[in-house]
Amino acid sequence: MATIDIPDYRPVDKIGSGRLASVRLATQTSLERDVALKILSPGPAADPDISEQFLQSARMLASLAHPNVVQVYDIGLEPAPYYAMQYLSGGNLASRVRRGLDERELRRILESIARALGYIHRRRHVHGGISPSNILFDPNDTAILSDFGLLAARRKLAADTDTAPPSADGYASPEVARGDAPDARSDIFSLGAVAFFGLSGRSPSEAGDAKSPIPRLPPERAHWQSLIDKAMATDPNKRFQSAEALLAALASVDIPTTAGPAAVPAPAQRAAAVVPARAAVPPAATGTNETNLRVATPPPPSAAPERPLPAAEETAPGSWLPLVIAAFGLLLIGGVGYGVWSSRTPAPAAPIPVATNEGAEPAEPAPPAADAAIDAPPVVPPSEPDFLSDPRLDADGRPIAPLDLRQVPTVVDPVVELVRLGRADLAAQRLTLPPERNALERFQLALKINPRTRPAREGIVQVARAYLELAESAYQAGNSPEFAAHLDKAAEVAVAAGEEGTEVAAAIRARRGREADRLVEEARPLVDAWDKAGAAALYERALAFDPGNATVLEAQRRLQRVGAPGYVFRDRLADGTAGPALVVLDGTLAVAQFPVTRGEFTRWWQAGGSARTVAQPACRDRESFFRSSRNRTWQKPDIDQDDSHPAVCVGFAQAQAYAAWLSERTGHRYRLLTPGEWDRIARSATTPDCRTANLADQSYRRRYETLQGQECDDGAAGTSPVGRFPAISVGVFDLDGNVREWVAGCGKGTPLTAACRDHTVKGRGWLSVPSKENVGNVDSFGDDVALNSVGFRVAREIAP
Repeated sequence: MATIDIPDYRPVDKIGSGRLASVRLATQTSLERDVALKILSPGPAADPDISEQFLQSARMLASLAHPNVVQVYDIGLEPAPYYAMQYLSGGNLASRVRRGLDERELRRILESIARALGYIHRRRHVHGGISPSNILFDPNDTAILSDFGLLAARRKLAADTDTAPPSADGYASPEVARGDAPDARSDIFSLGAVAFFGLSGRSPSEAGDAKSPIPRLPPERAHWQSLIDKAMATDPNKRFQSAEALLAALASVDIPTTAGPAAVPAPAQRAAAVVPARAAVPPAATGTNETNLRVATPPPPSAAPERPLPAAEETAPGSWLPLVIAAFGLLLIGGVGYGVWSSRTPAPAAPIPVATNEGAEPAEPAPPAADAAIDAPPVVPPSEPDFLSDPRLDADGRPIAPLDLRQVPTVVDPVVELVRLGRADLAAQRLTLPPERNALERFQLALKINPRTRPAREGIVQVARAYLELAESAYQAGNSPEFAAHLDKAAEVAVAAGEEGTEVAAAIRARRGREADRLVEEARPLVDAWDKAGAAALYERALAFDPGNATVLEAQRRLQRVGAPGYVFRDRLADGTAGPALVVLDGTLAVAQFPVTRGEFTRWWQAGGSARTVAQPACRDRESFFRSSRNRTWQKPDIDQDDSHPAVCVGFAQAQAYAAWLSERTGHRYRLLTPGEWDRIARSATTPDCRTANLADQSYRRRYETLQGQECDDGAAGTSPVGRFPAISVGVFDLDGNVREWVAGCGKGTPLTAACRDHTVKGRGWLSVPSKENVGNVDSFGDDVALNSVGFRVAREIAP
C-alpha cells in the first residue's frame, strides 16, 4: 500500500498491514511525539458501513480515559479514515508468554486488563476480540488493552470478500464464534482464554479436549483451574458476570511460592532478545489472525537509534532514577566485558521478537546472517551467571541487548505526569479523596502549572461526570441523601472546570429539575386530598434538590390557596380520570365551574347511565308544550352542539343520577345545588350583554325569524361552548346565560321532598330575552319533561 500523506504526521516506518487497516509508526509534528497511526485500507474505506464502524471504534476509544486502555489522540477522514493512538514499545503478551512468564506477573497483567474491562463495561462498551496479541505494554511495563470494537467491521469485510470471519485465534467466546453480538460476558470468556494461554503456553483451540469443552491445565497449574472453568463456561450465565467478580477471583488464586514461569519457551525463543530501538522493526500487535511475528537483526552495540521511542511523560514517577544508575553501571562493566569478549569470539546476532501496536500484519522475519550461524559458539548459561565477567547474560543466562542510555528518560514533565496520575485516580474512583492524592487535585495542580493544559481541564469534567454517575447509582439504590450529596459535589466540580464544564453543569441542572418535577408530581394526589402538610414536605425536598425551581415555587403558592374560597380543584374518579372542575365557595361547599358538558354526560351514559334511565323524557323545543318530542334527546337536541357544549334535554331524575354516580366514583358527596345556594351565587352576576352572556340576540333572531332578542350578536343561535363568556366574581361560568339549570327544589323553589312531582329550574338561557327575564328567573317542570334550553351543574360537599 502506497504511503498516505496525512497532515501533521511524518511517517517513520511501517509497522504492519492487514485486510482492514495498516499501522505506521509516525511522528506527530505539532507535538513532536511518536504515535501509532492506524489507516483504513482502500477497499474497506470504500464501504460506508465499514468506514463508520472504524471511526465509531476510534471515537469510542477517544472517549475513554483509563491507564490500561490504549489512548486515541486524533481522528480524521482525509485522505483516508485514520486515527492516531498511543505508541506502545514494550511488546505484547504473546511474546512474553513464549519467553516464559511468572505466575504472579501473569496475575498482575490479568488484573490490569480486568480493571480496564470493568471500566469499559460500566460505560456500556464491549471489546469483542481480546487475545494475547492485543495486550501490549508501554515503557513502564503497564499492560494496555488495544484493538477495540472492530469485530463488526472485520465480519463485514469477511462477508464482502467471501473469506472466513475473524475468530480471534481461538480466544472468542462460543456465542461470538457463532456470529452473535458480543457482550461483557464474552470479554470475560476471552480474558479467561488468555489466562489459559498464559498458564499453558497454548491457545484453548490447541489444547482442545473432546471430553471437556473447557481445556485442562497441566497439574502444576491446577490451582488456576476453577477460575478458568468459570471464566470460560460455555453458558454465559455461568461465567463471572462482571469484571469485578473476575478480579476478586484472581486475587484469591493461591500461587505456590515455588511457582516458576507460566509458559516454557522454545529454545529459539530463549535465545531471542527484545530491543525497543528505532533501528529494529517497530512494534505491532493484532487481535485477529491477520498478524505474523516480525523479527529483525539488532543493531551493533555502537549503533544508536534515531531517537528514543518512549515519551518521557509516560514514565512513572521515580522509576527512572534506579534505571539510570543501573544503566551507567552496566554500560561501564559492559564496555570492559565486551572488549574482552569481542577479542575472543564474535557473539551471535540473535533474532529479535518485536511487539507491535494493534491491527497490523507485519512482514516475514529476516533470516540471520550466514557467518553468524557458523561462527557463533553455543550459549551455555552457567548455573549462577557472573554478570561482571559477561554482562550480556541476564539472570536466566539469556543474551541481553546493550543498553541505550538515550532511551532512558531523564526528565519527567510534571504536567503530563499529573494528568497521567489523575486519570489513574479517576479510574480507581479516587475523585476528591484522599487529600493530595486524588484526581481533582492532580488535574487542578496541572492547570496551576500550565492553565492551557486541556487534558487536565477535561479530566476535571470527567470527575464531575463521575459524581453524576455516583448520584444516579445512589438514586437507583433509594439513597436520597447520598444522591443529593453527589449531585452537589458534581456541581461544585463542574464549576471548577470552567467553560469546559458547561455541558456537564447543564446535565446536573437537568437532573435536579427532573427530580423536582417528580416530587411535584408525587405531591399531586396529596394536594387533591388537601393534605397540605404532606405536599409541603415534598415541595421542600424538591427545592433542596433544585433551589429556585419555578414549577415548585408556583406549586407552593397554589398550596396556600388549597381549600380557600376561589380554590379550583378536581377529584379523581376510580379509573384515574379527573372529575369536573370545582371552585370552593366556602368551608362547606364547592360548585362546578361549568354546567355538565355533553362529553362529561357521555362518560356517565356509557358507564351505565343509559341502564339507569327508565324512560327518556320528552324534550321540548324552545319550551313549547306543542313542540315536545321523544325523538329529541340529549344526543339530538335540535340545536348545533359538540362535546364542549352543555348537556340539554336532560330530565331532573337523570341530573340527580349523574350526581350520584360521581359520588360513587370519587368517594365524595355530589348533588345538585339548592335554590338558595344557586341564588347566593347569582347575586354576583352583572347585567349581561352579548359580551358577558349567551342570551337571545341577532343570531337567535335570524335562526328563529323573530324580533325578540338583543340588538348585539354573540354568534350563537343556540348554546355555546361552556366557559366562552367571563366568569362571575366567585369563578363560576355560565350561571347566567347559555342554559337554565335544574336545582334541588320542588315547584318554584320550595324544599325538595319525595312526593314532589314538579322540580325547580333557575336562571336564563340562550333563548331568554333580557327585557322579559332577569337572572333570578324561576320556573318548574314535571318529572317527564326535558328541555333543549335546560341543563344542570353539580355541587360537592366539603367535609369539615
